[in-house]
Amino acid sequence: MRLNTVFVGGGLNTRFEDLSVFPKIILPYRNNESILIHNMRKFEGDFWLVINESYFEMMEGHIVANGLNINLIKSKNTNGSYNTIREIRDELPKDNLLFVWSDLIFDEEF
Repeated sequence: MRLNTVFVGGGLNTRFEDLSVFPKIILPYRNNESILIHNMRKFEGDFWLVINESYFEMMEGHIVANGLNINLIKSKNTNGSYNTIREIRDELPKDNLLFVWSDLIFDEEF
């Protein structure tokens, strides 16, 4: 089954304090690649990223600079993941959805 993997990064990133100028999903991980790139390697199918409007342009730049094949959706909501997904649900595919939160990092054996 081909998945539509949706990375959910619609919040304001307040838990990372001084690093809050960047969305968590582009923070570097192993081999200095972003969490997003690391996690994209774990799945096959189509990719979607829901990002808060304050980080939208930064994410566009990251996607272009790294040649990523991912659909980017801007969210205006900052009141929880449920409300973010509800806000953008019509922009997502209708089946085979897997939601992955932006601060999850899958290990090598996933």
